Amino acid sequence: MNLGIFLILFSFFLYAPLGQSAYYDVLPQGRFNLQFRLIKTNSIVNSYDSSGGLRSNDVQFNLDGKTIYGANEILDKYFDDLSNISPEAFDRFQIGSYEIKPKANVNVRVFGFGYGLGKKSTVYLGVPFYQAEVNVAFNRTKGNNYDEIVEIVGEDQVTTVTQITRGLPDITKGIIQTVLVDYFGVRPIGTWRAEGPGDIEAGIMHQIYSSQSGGALFKFGVILPTGKIENPDILQDISFGDGQVDTFIEAGFGLELYPQLEFNSSTRFTYQFDSQKSRRVPDITGTSLGVDKVQVTEKLGNKIDIYSNLTYSIFNLFRLELGHHYHLQGATKYRGSSSSLFNSSSFRQVTSHAGEIKFVFTSVKRYLKNGQFFLPFELSASYFKTLKGENIQAVNRTTFQLSTFF
Repeated sequence: MNLGIFLILFSFFLYAPLGQSAYYDVLPQGRFNLQFRLIKTNSIVNSYDSSGGLRSNDVQFNLDGKTIYGANEILDKYFDDLSNISPEAFDRFQIGSYEIKPKANVNVRVFGFGYGLGKKSTVYLGVPFYQAEVNVAFNRTKGNNYDEIVEIVGEDQVTTVTQITRGLPDITKGIIQTVLVDYFGVRPIGTWRAEGPGDIEAGIMHQIYSSQSGGALFKFGVILPTGKIENPDILQDISFGDGQVDTFIEAGFGLELYPQLEFNSSTRFTYQFDSQKSRRVPDITGTSLGVDKVQVTEKLGNKIDIYSNLTYSIFNLFRLELGHHYHLQGATKYRGSSSSLFNSSSFRQVTSHAGEIKFVFTSVKRYLKNGQFFLPFELSASYFKTLKGENIQAVNRTTFQLSTFF
């Protein structure tokens, strides 16, 4: 999103076709798993910058002599005359101050399906559906000071400059909206809502080792670009997918440390293929908004996701899980004849650390042990929070999940 609300949220941990405690567990041959997961974010209003500092997504900007100099030859001539007559007047000249306050909320429903191919292999499919709303409040926080400039210059001594100053238009937020629509060809800043499917993940899990005290698992698959990508003509638009095919491999293990206490860890590498995207050509270096659009070859950075957790079981009915997510995505690159039009420093590497706490009620072990429950299932609730990062949104989210096995 051009206003800075981009969502690199639900990477590999969006899909979890199995709900059992140990990472290396797979479905028995011929058995099915159905899963429904509801993910709800907080209002996303902060992000981590390239130095790891937490900052607001709000944007404040001034329209003054220094910021708009060079945009128009007639205005440049006026500012040159104003600066020659009174450098103080040029330094103090102001059209106005403005503030953009974006806020995003995203809900995701994930439907998962798993099937046991054999004693050690499971095939699965995860399909997410997004509901998103972005509210962008755009306000003028300070007006012009044309009268002050006239007083500094002196109305009697420099008639031409003072007349031009008095005749300058007052640039309200309505005028800026009109410029965005009529000149840049984008839709007005305001409220945007959308819903639809995200990118679908399909994969195969193979258990490579299993014992009473632990095990290991290998996973590979593909992520299909079935989610919509952001429209360059809508500033507050966000993507439900990244617009290209991804492939991934993942490996992990689980280990029983003490009775009822387990440690699980997994690492995933995702390769993102090139894709053709429509991007606006920046009018000024370092900005993302321009009049012209071009087709470019975009190569999103490859991703590494590492997840680990400690799991404590109580009476084979309840589990408490404490987890840590690490996410790394390489810098985005543009290729081809148009690549030089984009400022590569705007597409930096992304990193994040996040914590998660999860409570689970499960009937699986009781069912397998003595058939106490008619249908094995798991019901869980979790809370996820970004702890630190670079070039990524600060996200809090809650997740509710139901898994059944039959």
